[in-house]
Amino acid sequence: MRSPPRPPLSEPTATVLLSVNLAAVDAALLARILLQPQPQLLIDCGAQPCRRGLGVCYFLSQLLLLRQRGASVWLCNVDPLLRRHLRQLGLEALFFLAE
Repeated sequence: MRSPPRPPLSEPTATVLLSVNLAAVDAALLARILLQPQPQLLIDCGAQPCRRGLGVCYFLSQLLLLRQRGASVWLCNVDPLLRRHLRQLGLEALFFLAE
């Protein structure tokens, strides 16, 4: 059974973005962050060693899990390869791309 479509993204109303390093954050801290109402997360894609070690698919799955838990995810330092993967998989509309 398919899940209902998500409403389109709108600009977040919160002014605080929490910078998160997916490779270094522990599970307990991330769980506390995700319990906040409408968490806003900033992910520096250029500083994520898991992209090189575990691959772009692992990295994208981690981003999708954050979205699934209700977080708005801002991506900065998105290189052309990651941008192309996001576009080809139809995922670029799920994230805010900071230029």
